[in-house]
Amino acid sequence: MGITVIWVPILLILKMTNITITNLTNINKYIFVYFLAFQVLTLDSMAAFNHHLPKIIYFTHKTINLKKPTNKTKKSTVKKINIPKHKLTKTTKIYSPTEYINQLKDYNETYGIKLRTFHGPLNINLLDLDLNKVKIQPALSSQTFGHLATLSDIAKSHHALAAVNANYFKNSGIPLGTLIINNQWITGPIFNRIAIGIDNQANLFMNNTNFHATLYSSNPKIFKYWINNLNQPRRSGSRAIIYNNFWGDVLELKANSLVISVAKNGKVTDITKSSKVMIPQNGYLISDRCNSPLNNLHIGDYIFCTYESCPTSWNTMKEAISGGPCLIKNGKLFLDLKAENFRNSWTSSKINARTAIGYSRNNHLYIATIEGHHSLWDLAKFMKNIGVENALNLDGGGSTSMILGNKVLTHHKNQRKIETALLVLPKDIQNN
Repeated sequence: MGITVIWVPILLILKMTNITITNLTNINKYIFVYFLAFQVLTLDSMAAFNHHLPKIIYFTHKTINLKKPTNKTKKSTVKKINIPKHKLTKTTKIYSPTEYINQLKDYNETYGIKLRTFHGPLNINLLDLDLNKVKIQPALSSQTFGHLATLSDIAKSHHALAAVNANYFKNSGIPLGTLIINNQWITGPIFNRIAIGIDNQANLFMNNTNFHATLYSSNPKIFKYWINNLNQPRRSGSRAIIYNNFWGDVLELKANSLVISVAKNGKVTDITKSSKVMIPQNGYLISDRCNSPLNNLHIGDYIFCTYESCPTSWNTMKEAISGGPCLIKNGKLFLDLKAENFRNSWTSSKINARTAIGYSRNNHLYIATIEGHHSLWDLAKFMKNIGVENALNLDGGGSTSMILGNKVLTHHKNQRKIETALLVLPKDIQNN
């Protein structure tokens, strides 16, 4: 204790007891002072323990910062700070978008696009597309993966009438799941997840899709070989995957693998075991495990690959995007998160922005964005109650975005950059 802390309470006690120091002998003075000092120190310790320090002592602590709080005081303070956050926060109300269907405001149809909106506890935007008047087409943010852009920029570069975010994607910009643009497979499916596609006759399909390629070679030792996927990350246990120029200029893997370089004409130009290989211009790479039977190939051999999908109807699909999980199947609510490898938390209202797409029996396509606290089940019920027969969930959260004309309809004005978008285009205009 500092001198101030000791003497102030001693003098007060002396005054209250009418004792003056001059009335005491020298030795008694010392005994009396030490006795009182001991009592004050004891009082200080007990008061600190019980959080009842006298104001004058507390003031002195604050003024000259004599010592830190005791361990017991620290323990009590930490206990208060570490109270779980959810106990301190009021429960956020969850709203069902189905309750607001009758309150959706209709806007005049333009170019086969009808907009319906509701602004309240939830922000709901719904596009009703007449596919006799408009067409849909996915679009990448750039010619190769990894160069993300806002939905506004993607839509503007393609002169789209409307647009919405599409596939899930990795932070590196790789689209995850089925993606077909203008009859060309861009990426293959993952986890057999749901996808929505349209064929050359504008017929809509929604299926859990699977994909593989079959390699045929001029080398009799490896005449036919199964290829597992296209432009998707290598996962543990995955086998042969094709990577072309959509992936970029270079294939970089986490570990060495067997990599076959194939030129545009199908000629094998290089065989190596590496984790980083240049992708041939207009050609492709085949990456497989290091002990693959493809080791029997030689430089100069010729190979070609055919793509096949399941269901087989997807072999001739013109455009397709994917997401998941499924929301409605043949007119009934259908959420099977486990089958599509989604966590149960995907249904949680903590994800407060979602995008969904589906179609009705009259071949109208519906695209919805919902912002606010709602669950995935609420989204599915909403799509069912507006007359959708088949629907699926697309990427959501910060990626959820919808544009009509030059106007951003969703609340996120500072849009997250994305990899893929679904564009709505005039049917009589060829998109470049």
